[in-house]
Amino acid sequence: MPDAVFQLGHVGWTANPLVVLQQTDEGAVLMDTANGECFELNRIGAEIWASLARGQQQDAIATSLAQRYAISEGSAQEDVGVLINDLVRHGLLVRPG
Repeated sequence: MPDAVFQLGHVGWTANPLVVLQQTDEGAVLMDTANGECFELNRIGAEIWASLARGQQQDAIATSLAQRYAISEGSAQEDVGVLINDLVRHGLLVRPG
């Protein structure tokens, strides 16, 4: 597991209000309107983003993905954590408040 992965099972994140989502056939594109940076998500990444937008926590998202795609929960936890880390690092997810 990468050293910088946030452990977010009990920490809430919210979409940066300056981020615009555009669904695509392959997933979604997030654009930070403050700096024009775009971040492309595949289909599963877009599912994770939608789950986060509904207020779900990392643990619940990973459990759901593990069941839906028949992968280990540990693998799902790691993958979700890596994506959340990337979204936070790029300023697309922020702490509420």
